[in-house]
Amino acid sequence: MNHRMVGIVTLLHTLVFGVVTDPLFFKQAGVSYFLASPQSPSASGNSIRARLTVGRTDSGSISPGEVILVPWNYGTDCRPIAWLTPTPWTPPNRLAFYTGALRPRNSWIENLPTFDVFTAPFQPLWEGDDDRRGAEVYRKPYLTIHEFMDFYAVVPTDQELQNAKPVVRQRIDAWVSANPALAARFPANYGLSFIERALKQ
Repeated sequence: MNHRMVGIVTLLHTLVFGVVTDPLFFKQAGVSYFLASPQSPSASGNSIRARLTVGRTDSGSISPGEVILVPWNYGTDCRPIAWLTPTPWTPPNRLAFYTGALRPRNSWIENLPTFDVFTAPFQPLWEGDDDRRGAEVYRKPYLTIHEFMDFYAVVPTDQELQNAKPVVRQRIDAWVSANPALAARFPANYGLSFIERALKQ
């Protein structure tokens, strides 16, 4: 999938499945997800140098180490545009959960693995104990970022929701059966309800 079309596909997903798409649970094949802690602005533009501790792209793992995160926003036509707002992108200076598309090696910045963060206004997607999403709605404790990372591994991609619902059902049911306490905590409970609605469409 062309990751520059994520915004458009998000809109189509909402129209097709009839449920509001939350970036927290809109997962695309080929888009990496990882835990990272920003360190400093990079020497190139508005990008951020960060320390990645653990990550995955589909079924493959990502080696830990220094990386570059490049923020993108979306225009009115849902296409990604460079982050040009007067306020720089300033993710929290602590370990958190991100998603991004890994660039080809010849497009890396400072010779470091470089991820285009196409939903930067919403990133990091999960910080753990994150009151942006759960305040006054879901009881604490929430999932930690490491617990969320494990849960996100079973979250279906948009392609799976369209073409492999029986496989998704089996995987989700197995995770819930093995992790009943985690399944009852936010944002896993919220994500499971979102997935359930999509599976019934």
